[in-house]
Amino acid sequence: MKHFIFLLISFLTTSSCFAQWIPNGDNVYNTNIGNVGIGISNPSYKLFINGADHPLGIINSALSNSSNAGETSIYLGDASSGIKMLRASKKTFNTRAFEIWTEYGFNNPSMSAEFYHDYINFSTNDQKRMIINSQGNVGIGITSPETKLVVAGSPDNNSIDRTVSIINGDGSKSFGGYIGQRVTSANVRQGLIVAGTGSLTLNAGLYNMDFITGVPGASTDDNLAMRITNDGKIGIGIASPDAKLAVAGIIHSQSVKVDMNGWSDFVFQPSYQLTPLSKVKTFIDRYHHLPDMPSEKDVISHGIDLGEIVKIQTKKIEELTLYLIEKDQREKEYELKYRNQQRDIDELRMLLQAAIRKGTAKMPVK
Repeated sequence: MKHFIFLLISFLTTSSCFAQWIPNGDNVYNTNIGNVGIGISNPSYKLFINGADHPLGIINSALSNSSNAGETSIYLGDASSGIKMLRASKKTFNTRAFEIWTEYGFNNPSMSAEFYHDYINFSTNDQKRMIINSQGNVGIGITSPETKLVVAGSPDNNSIDRTVSIINGDGSKSFGGYIGQRVTSANVRQGLIVAGTGSLTLNAGLYNMDFITGVPGASTDDNLAMRITNDGKIGIGIASPDAKLAVAGIIHSQSVKVDMNGWSDFVFQPSYQLTPLSKVKTFIDRYHHLPDMPSEKDVISHGIDLGEIVKIQTKKIEELTLYLIEKDQREKEYELKYRNQQRDIDELRMLLQAAIRKGTAKMPVK
């Protein structure tokens, strides 16, 4: 009777289990067709592992030896020909790595992310593409970035290599821009291109903005071509511009427009009095330049205000025109007086000749 009760209790206990684990040779398997939960009573996936501390552990015994290489991996498929997803390894003493791979064939990674104690590396097609080092520097196309972001293109100078491209959403090349484009040779470079109707904004904050060029073939680029200072002044060929635009060299332009406040047409007002030429001569003899015009010393010391000098020159031209008009009027008056005098002389000559013919007068002996 006792044996029967014991067997009954065992049967009831066994039948109340949620799963049956059956040994088969060296393997143990579950006969249920539902989800498997470890540390959870209602698993929502085929395998649901829940735990507060190390819910899943995969250990390679080689890891226990601090001086030997070891590796622990999680594969999809066969380890020799499947797809490796995760790998944790200790290749040398105190050098630990965690890697996420997609792998086709054994040790033939298609894409991977490697997390080491001093850098993170991202690879595609078994080639390193991007790295983040222990200083937080990011390198794309380079393994040793020395600044926060270094983007390196192909070393082949005989092909177009756009290091960074910024284009619109549909991939069109007619908008956006390129940074670091090289063509044909090392001495022909295009540093920044903004294509299409895109605009370019450069902000140097509280500092100057320098544009530096170099001599073709030189190893350094240290020629300051243009500077925009933090107070909005532009210097071309000059480091310390003293005006909104300062140019050290020749300006070649088809047209220059200068805004003016006033002009010299007041010279033609009836109330304007011309300076007598005698006084102008006295001024020239003393100062060796025209009135209102800057002296040679002033021009050398302070330069010329283009708009102001043109205004003064126009004034002098207008004054010269008035002088010529006055001179022309005087010449016409002199000519009229000369004609009147000549007419009187001719009339007197005719009267004298008539008197001589009548014998009342004699012609003067010449």
